[in-house]
This record gives sequence, C-alpha cells and structure tokens, in this order.
Amino acid sequence: NLMKQVVAGVGTQLQFNFQAAIIVWALAVAVAWALLAYFVDDALFILGTRRAKTARQNCILVAWGFETQHRLMWTKVDFMIVLYITTFLLCMALGVYQLRIFQKTDQANSTHKDFAARIRNMPLMEGTENVEEQLKERIESATGQKVVGVS
Repeated sequence: NLMKQVVAGVGTQLQFNFQAAIIVWALAVAVAWALLAYFVDDALFILGTRRAKTARQNCILVAWGFETQHRLMWTKVDFMIVLYITTFLLCMALGVYQLRIFQKTDQANSTHKDFAARIRNMPLMEGTENVEEQLKERIESATGQKVVGVS
C-alpha cells in the first residue's frame, strides 16, 4: 500500500494519498448527485439526454426541458453551493493530513536535510576566491565533523 509505506520517498506517498482522495471525492459527488436526484425528482437523471425523432417531438421535448430545468434549478444551485463549501473544507483537511504525514515520516526517517547546514549572512566575497574550500575548513574546525561538500 503506497499510501502507507514509504517506497520512493514521502512525496510519492503523499501523491498516492492525493490520488486516493480525488477518487473518493469523485465517487462521493456522484453518489450525492444520485441521491439528490432520487429523492427530489428523477428528471434530474434524464434532463438533457432525451432525443426527439420528429420536429413535433422536439418542440415538446424542448418545452418540457425548459420547464423542468427552471423548476429544478434550485436543486442544482444548492447542490453546487454545498459541493463548493464541502470541497473547500475537505481540501483544507487533506492539506493538514498530508502535512502531518510528512512531519511523521520526516521524524521517523533520516533524509539529506538531516545532514545539511544552512549558513546565512555570509560576507560578500570576490568570485576569484576559493570560498567553498575556506568555508569547509572553518566548519570542520568549528564542529570537529568531516564536511562532505559545500556549495
């Protein structure tokens, strides 16, 4: 299960979690629309999908569709408002969940950032000087640790 197990880094794990959330979200929206159509009016299932064979049938179908669409517009608008708010809240929750997964995984595993140092407020130097070598020597003498590289 690549949503739980770190195989190719935490980014892959978070990507699979995101894909699963998208799939669950899409299924939930489809089920919510089906339930809404079932309990409000089954015309929501067929609105805009019927075909007419003759010109008279087309006129009848257009009139029916116009009347039905206007009669049921409140359901579509309300559905979209609820869907928008719910999607926003769930996206925020997913973001927090993903952050917690990243923090938990980062604490449990050693990564390159655990062995890196960032030095700020360095003085300006000419590009002709061998700054990296000087900085490497200073860091090694200050920490007593072997420095692999400086850039």
